[in-house]
Amino acid sequence: MRTRATIGVAACVLLAFGAAPARATLNPLLLFGGPELQDFLGCVTCDAAEFYSIWNADSDYGSPKHPNSIWNRKGRYGSTDSPYSPWSRRPKSVPVVVDRAGNLCGNFAVDQSYPGRVSDGYLIWLLEGHDWIADHLDEVREEFRHEGPDRPPCGLPTSPGP
Repeated sequence: MRTRATIGVAACVLLAFGAAPARATLNPLLLFGGPELQDFLGCVTCDAAEFYSIWNADSDYGSPKHPNSIWNRKGRYGSTDSPYSPWSRRPKSVPVVVDRAGNLCGNFAVDQSYPGRVSDGYLIWLLEGHDWIADHLDEVREEFRHEGPDRPPCGLPTSPGP
């Protein structure tokens, strides 16, 4: 059963025991997938040095070979054929993005008409640029080497500049 509480608890546990405090991302956005959202797919806003980051080449989450990585084009969450992939033509269930408090940011689906699709520009860039990013993964990782994209928690607008 998809519950906000379950995702929130999982998000808090992962961050409490796995994130390095000195390099911790201010507002990590986390990706969960699977029929019951039981698979943690990584942090989409963490910098590449953080273990749970989708940009970390040395972790399962950033590996193009790991079966649950969004960068594995033949895997459950990176292919166009899997019913659980955001890039599926006919998804049964797409991953969701949540903030560290467990607030739902939206469904991570490339299909613009998918109900509840994320609206954040960075997340849409990830979805719509997936093939290009996967082809240039090492180059793109460098952009996230020392800091991930700074995103507000879900439901909060980006604060205006100074």
